[in-house]
Amino acid sequence: LIFLSLSLTSSLGGELGDEINWRTYADGIYEIKETKKPGMIVFHRDNSNSCVRLGNEMRGYKQLIKRSEKFVMISCNGENDPQSEIFDYDGTYVPKIFFVYPNNTISWTTVSSQLNYQYRYYYRSAKQLNERMRDFLKAVKKEHIESEL
Repeated sequence: LIFLSLSLTSSLGGELGDEINWRTYADGIYEIKETKKPGMIVFHRDNSNSCVRLGNEMRGYKQLIKRSEKFVMISCNGENDPQSEIFDYDGTYVPKIFFVYPNNTISWTTVSSQLNYQYRYYYRSAKQLNERMRDFLKAVKKEHIESEL
């Protein structure tokens, strides 16, 4: 007889699903540096109702999943969070999502909504997140083109 052991550990994406190719913080930052691709840092927790809701919307959202391939997607699920307080300056809420330029700097101006002053990096829906992903890619492309002139 052969006995198989099944691991009950969650994937790196946790409640956000495994349709996206998630990286740890350290691996993701290194990959952004090496590939010059833009990145997204997603702070989330499996026990957060807001994260579960966003994850339910993200799973199966084909446009968002396809768009994520243009990013280095970094999952910070509490186990591999960076040891920096820079991400907590406006609170420790989740989900909290930051966009990263190809030169490994955070875009502090890419926020969920210009009208949201308290929780600037909190995304209420996958649709809202997908729109910001689109906008950020356009901004990165424009800045790259302008920097070559």
